[in-house]
Amino acid sequence: MRTKCGYTLNKQELNKWLKDNGYTYGDLVDELEIESDYFEDTLANGCDFDEDIIIKLIKFTGAENAFKIINFKNREEKDRVFYETFVKPIEEHMGYKWQKKG
Repeated sequence: MRTKCGYTLNKQELNKWLKDNGYTYGDLVDELEIESDYFEDTLANGCDFDEDIIIKLIKFTGAENAFKIINFKNREEKDRVFYETFVKPIEEHMGYKWQKKG
């Protein structure tokens, strides 16, 4: 169960991103400024990460990669974050509305 601000991480996507970009868990832990034991336990048990850690993860990996790594609460939340992060800025710049399929 997730808390109001907490999100879990997709271990497979995280490992893939780390490998593809030449980073290790140690590098990530240093960047997130947390204890490695805390990170490993939280990740292994599927527990929530605090909002400040998620923000640091987004800054470190970039928004597109973080969107793949973060497990969202539900599909509606994932769609909302996608729209607010990637679509709305383009709409505001280009002056058109995004049409959701289906």
